[in-house]
Amino acid sequence: MVCLIIEHNTQGKSMPDLDLDMREFANVYGHDAAVVENRRRELEWRAQMSGNFARGADVFVDVAAAAKSLVRVFKPISRKGKKPLRQKKLKRITICTGCGCPLDPNGNLNRTRSRNFCNKCYKKLYFICLRCCQKRMLNNRSAVNSRLCNRCVRDMLRARQQALAKKPQPMPTRDVRWGLGSRIHGKVFDKVGSTRTFGVELETAECRYAERLEGKTSFGAKYDATCSGREFVSPILSGNEGLRVIRHFCDHAKRRGWVVDEGCGVHLHLGMQDEAEATVQRISVAYVHTYRTWLTLVAPDRAHNEYCCPPTVTPARLQSANDFMDYCSNVNRYQFINFAAYSRHTTLEIRGLEGTLDKNLITNWVIAHLAFADFAASSSYEELTRLFGGTEADCWENLKQHIGSTARYFGRVRAKRATE
Repeated sequence: MVCLIIEHNTQGKSMPDLDLDMREFANVYGHDAAVVENRRRELEWRAQMSGNFARGADVFVDVAAAAKSLVRVFKPISRKGKKPLRQKKLKRITICTGCGCPLDPNGNLNRTRSRNFCNKCYKKLYFICLRCCQKRMLNNRSAVNSRLCNRCVRDMLRARQQALAKKPQPMPTRDVRWGLGSRIHGKVFDKVGSTRTFGVELETAECRYAERLEGKTSFGAKYDATCSGREFVSPILSGNEGLRVIRHFCDHAKRRGWVVDEGCGVHLHLGMQDEAEATVQRISVAYVHTYRTWLTLVAPDRAHNEYCCPPTVTPARLQSANDFMDYCSNVNRYQFINFAAYSRHTTLEIRGLEGTLDKNLITNWVIAHLAFADFAASSSYEELTRLFGGTEADCWENLKQHIGSTARYFGRVRAKRATE
C-alpha cells in the first residue's frame, strides 16, 4: 500500500488563493476532491462562527494552527489474482448550525431541514407537539397549551364546536314513529317455524341517543307512562327476517348501553288477521288454560305487576261467549293475555315477559308463542281441556310438546325461575 501525506498551510492566504490551492490538489487527487472541499468548508465555517472572519488578505489568521491539516490518501495496490485492499474512509466532522461546536455524526444530534443542531440549540428553536408529533418552531407554540402547536389547538376547538352543535336533544313526549307503517315479511320460515305475522314492543328505562335511530332502523319510538325511557315498537314482522330485525335492534341497544328495570316489559303481538273469529276464540281459551305455566317462564314479579294482571275469565266462560269481538271490546287490556288488542289491532298481545334486551330470550319467546298459537288454532276445545286442564306439572309436560324447538331453552329458564 502507498501512503502519501500532504501538508497544506493556509495561513495568511485570501479566499481566492485558498480555492485555487484546493483545485490544484483536486487535479492531482481527483478521487479525494470531495474530502478536500469538505475540509475547506469546515475551516471557513469555523472562522465565521468565531467572529473573526473579515474580507481582505488575511482570512484565517487566528485559526492558522487548525488550518494545518494532514490529509492521508490511501491508494489500493493492484495485485494480480487478488482483490484490491479496501480504502479507509476519512472521518467527517459535523458542525452545529447554531453554536458551531463539532458534533459526532454517530451520536445524538438533531437534524432539521438539512441543518444539524446540538441538543442545547435545538431546544432553543424547536419543540415537538404532543398531538401531531411534529417538529414545530417555538413561535408556533400555542399560548393555551404550551405542549401543543397552534394548528392542533385550532383543530381541537373546531371539533369541539361541531360536537356541541350536534349534541342530541332529549326526545319529545310525542310519538316518533320511524317506519311503523312498513312491513317486513320474510320468505324463509325454518327458524321461526310459522308463517304467522308478529310484532314486539320493547320498553326501556334509559335509552341515550335514541333519536339517532331515525333512518337506521325500522323500529318506532313512542312515549309510554309505564316506563321511564321509551317504548320501541317493531313493524309487522314474519319469517326469519323478522327475527333478524329483532336481533339487530337488541345488538344496537346493547352497544348504546340501554338498560331496563322492573317497570319495563316485552309485549308480543300475534297476528290474527287471517284467522276466523272462532279460531281466535279457541286460541284465547288455550292461553287461559296455560296461563299458570307461562307464568313460570317469566320473572316472579310479573305475577304481581299491575300492568300484567291474571286473566279475569275462566276457560269455560270464555268458551261460551256468544260474541267474542264484543267481549274483547269491553275487557281490561292490562292483563297477561290482552284480548282487547284483537278488537283494536286484530292481534293477541302477550304482556307477560319482563323487560329485557336479551335477543335470545326475546326470539325464543316469539318462536314458542307462534308454535303454540298454530297448535291451538288447529285443536278442539276438548283436546285443549284434556292437555292443559290438569295440574301445572302436567300442563308443562304437554306444553313442551307444542312450543317447537324452544322447549329445551325454556326448560332451563323454568328451572332457573324455580330457584329465584
